[in-house]
Amino acid sequence: MEMELFYLFFARTADMCLATLRHLFAVRGRRSLAASAAFLEIMIYLFALRLILAGEMGLLRMSVFSAGYAFGVFLGTIVDEKLALGTRLVQVVIGAGHDALIKRLRRSLPVTVWQAEGRDGPKSVLQIHVRRRDHKRLLRRIRAEAPDAFILDMEPRSWTGGLIKLDQE
Repeated sequence: MEMELFYLFFARTADMCLATLRHLFAVRGRRSLAASAAFLEIMIYLFALRLILAGEMGLLRMSVFSAGYAFGVFLGTIVDEKLALGTRLVQVVIGAGHDALIKRLRRSLPVTVWQAEGRDGPKSVLQIHVRRRDHKRLLRRIRAEAPDAFILDMEPRSWTGGLIKLDQE
């Protein structure tokens, strides 16, 4: 009985982890990855469903099934963070006097800059397209050198041109 509950929890965790990743892949336009995850997800789900329907439908069995569901969603988001597939578009609004920061960022990243007028005077607006795996490092760097910066973070689904090539099917 205990092993069956373990298998049920593990299968439900795995299928929901894949379901979370499948959804994120689909939203980001990664069709092949989404389809592959969907295939594995449903195979594992059918195994879990067989396990839950084969036994007595008690509270313990339903709780293990539900706990696997919840943990799978949680785990799926962690796996997505670790995979860090895709890109981010970061828009940064900073006050005057950050020319050195802009110059340093441009050494390794595509940075577009334009001037704007804010409530408290002139501002520079930086638009930075960065791979997700480099995203957190970029934000730490900006916050360290311009703690008063306004940072807007977006996830582009598609684009043309630029220095980062679109690697979607």
